[in-house]
Amino acid sequence: MSEKEKQSSNSCPPTKPRKSSVLKIYEKSVLTAFKFDCENFLEYFESLKSFHYTDFANLWQVRQFTYIYADQNYVTELTTLCEVAFSTVKKYIVFRDNPYIKMGAFYLLYGLYYKQPIKGLVKIRLTLSEFKSIKELMYMAKSQNHFEPLYIFAKMKCDKAFLYVAHYKPLKPSNNSKHSNTTFDDTFQGKGTESSLAKFKDLIQDGLVKDLGTVCTKYDAAFRKYAEICPSLSLFPSSVIEEFDRAYDNIFGSNLKNNSTDTSVANKRRSIRQKAVTNQNAVYRGSRKVLTAMDLSEGESNSD
Repeated sequence: MSEKEKQSSNSCPPTKPRKSSVLKIYEKSVLTAFKFDCENFLEYFESLKSFHYTDFANLWQVRQFTYIYADQNYVTELTTLCEVAFSTVKKYIVFRDNPYIKMGAFYLLYGLYYKQPIKGLVKIRLTLSEFKSIKELMYMAKSQNHFEPLYIFAKMKCDKAFLYVAHYKPLKPSNNSKHSNTTFDDTFQGKGTESSLAKFKDLIQDGLVKDLGTVCTKYDAAFRKYAEICPSLSLFPSSVIEEFDRAYDNIFGSNLKNNSTDTSVANKRRSIRQKAVTNQNAVYRGSRKVLTAMDLSEGESNSD
């Protein structure tokens, strides 16, 4: 046997990573990224000081949360992302005291559930304590005459969006669950793990970048002056600052304050809904006399 054959026989074949380990790595990365986006979204919603769903929907569009499930190539990754998102959002309902944060988290739970791009929707696991927290939020909304959350909660229950469980994750001997621990509060505590986009935003807004632009301008002027003496030199103007600005505009160009979304239609719908709810003299279909087949048969028998 030759030396090459001995080495090939002694070397172990390359092993593929297990599916569970790959999903665990994916879960950790998704959890950090989604938690950062979620907290930024809730801070914006809190600044609006509103419980109305229309304000949430406008913010959803401005912050482009419609693309939260984009660029997922596999169903297993989508399922992991959905479960991580639900587990994360529920914490802001359970642990936070700010009513605007709690209501924004509830609306987020609603939006994330119905925006799932998979055929069999992933259910939202609810323990008894989590269910009580949502019920308390509904009581608070009802006491302040905010009925939109009540309609949404009733719709989610009718659509069987919730899976009522005893524990926040499935219990089994080999548990590679994708559910994050919802029994401890880690909300708004991950400011040290900033995303790359946040670091890029801080970098652009830093004064050093402006100084770099000044240096580039002076360098171009000095290079042109020297090129007059040496015409053989080729001028390569620096475009670093322009590329930074272009990237910044592409990423952070949508500003909430400059949002041009027409909210007149949403305000009209809100006023109509409010009038319908507060109208005490309205006659609803349930209280009207409806003509049935039994009535028609009785009418025919009486005529005979």
